[in-house]
Amino acid sequence: MNVDANPPLIRPLDAEDADEVDLVAARMRETLVEVLGLQRARAVHSEAEIRERLLWHVDPLPGRQALALVSVDSRGSLSGHTLLRVEREHERDVGLVATTYVAPPYRRQGVAARLLAAGETWLSSQGVVELVTYTDAHNTPLQELYRKHGYGATSLADDWVRLCRLL
Repeated sequence: MNVDANPPLIRPLDAEDADEVDLVAARMRETLVEVLGLQRARAVHSEAEIRERLLWHVDPLPGRQALALVSVDSRGSLSGHTLLRVEREHERDVGLVATTYVAPPYRRQGVAARLLAAGETWLSSQGVVELVTYTDAHNTPLQELYRKHGYGATSLADDWVRLCRLL
């Protein structure tokens, strides 16, 4: 079912809009539950930690290289989000896609690909030359999306996969 024939608008999260922040935080929790299951999700982050993590990405502190993007359909509904940041890995900066979520009615319509493309553009503008994300080894839909966009996968301990692409 196509819920919106128009491509979504991708923009930064409005940190002043409490409803928008609450919805994205709730969906961050849903992402953990979908990927890890309820028990593992509860062990990873509390609801307060999830909200704090989201707000960290939109705090405009000098030197902070982080951003939360949302996708908005033509009716103004949030169809998805992604959190991005520059992290230090192995003595160099990498562009990390920390999380991505697309609401079920909008899946398989290119929303995740548009969020990924916008995130890659922003991360590239931050001067990184490697893009990465981490996911559970069983999260095949996300792995397929990233592989389709040129990312290679490396299996890690504890059932995690590192997906990366050089710019």
